[in-house]
Amino acid sequence: MQFTWAQSSKPFPGNSTDLPCPVGTCPMITFSIEAFNFHKPRTECKLGFGLCIKLDIGITCSSCTGKSSIGDNKITAWGKVMGNALELHIPAALQQMAGFEKTDMRSFQVEEQSIQLKTSNGAIKMVTGGIYPVGIRENELVINLPLY
Repeated sequence: MQFTWAQSSKPFPGNSTDLPCPVGTCPMITFSIEAFNFHKPRTECKLGFGLCIKLDIGITCSSCTGKSSIGDNKITAWGKVMGNALELHIPAALQQMAGFEKTDMRSFQVEEQSIQLKTSNGAIKMVTGGIYPVGIRENELVINLPLY
């Protein structure tokens, strides 16, 4: 299974207001990786709902609404920076995929220092580790992750 996002060479600014985006676009998280697992690292990536990978993420101006999907054995998700938070969108259909049908997806766990964003001046923004509630919006699981 792959998790895909368009790769961008633009650096991540200190916060979303540091990247002046044209009207109708918003700062969006972009990254590209070859493998991704939504199970918890402490369960050897076999159970629970969380992230089992370290990510290097960038940001660019893009449409203010992305679309997550599952198709061709790939999961496409998207995220956007809103102030000091990352809003992550994952397709809700993940709940019916093999290996996830018994997983409780009402909460999403992030291990401390597992997701980092590089700012335009080279500083690092980290997603705060913890357990976060998962909402559903238009067939997407939506998780708001604070940045520090």
